[in-house]
Amino acid sequence: MGTVQDEAYYGKIYRESERYARAYWDSPDFPLYARVWQYIAYSGKWPVVELGSGTGQLAHYLWDVGIRNYLGIDFSGEAISRAGKRCEQRFVQADLRKGLQSILEREKLGEEKKIIFVGCELLEHLQDDLGLVRSLPAKSVFVFSVPMFNERGHARWFTNKESVQNQYGGLLDLIDETRFNSYLIYRSVRKKTCYVAED
Repeated sequence: MGTVQDEAYYGKIYRESERYARAYWDSPDFPLYARVWQYIAYSGKWPVVELGSGTGQLAHYLWDVGIRNYLGIDFSGEAISRAGKRCEQRFVQADLRKGLQSILEREKLGEEKKIIFVGCELLEHLQDDLGLVRSLPAKSVFVFSVPMFNERGHARWFTNKESVQNQYGGLLDLIDETRFNSYLIYRSVRKKTCYVAED
């Protein structure tokens, strides 16, 4: 099992990895982005907030398919800088581990609006993944992916859909599932009533 890494670790990856420099259409993750778009389109034209937006590959794809009401959030200054050069979407540097609600309030995305949250390659990198999921507004849509493999920056990984259900089923209604390579992708809804005990 890996461990949670700091901003410098990811900044180095974003600077040096050819994977994150590619255009979205040339990325090995393009099928994942296309599936996320299908799940977003299914959910309606609500604001889209991408948690852990990285260098903006998915954001660029969403721009090209017509999504304009978008906010990307990442704790890496390197990622935010690269994302801002990639496309015209709106990005902010913020640490999700310190709370989501203050970011939503600052960016004028309150609970009165229906919001689609996206978190690809995110939850496995957080020590308190349940805390972040718990902070999502009730009834909001959450489209996310989780890995079925281990690596240095993973605090956890998943062996099958039952392990995902065990981890997040108390907080999320897992509606649709797709497997892409070694990832599981979900469209879910944050439950109004939480069945996971507070840490």
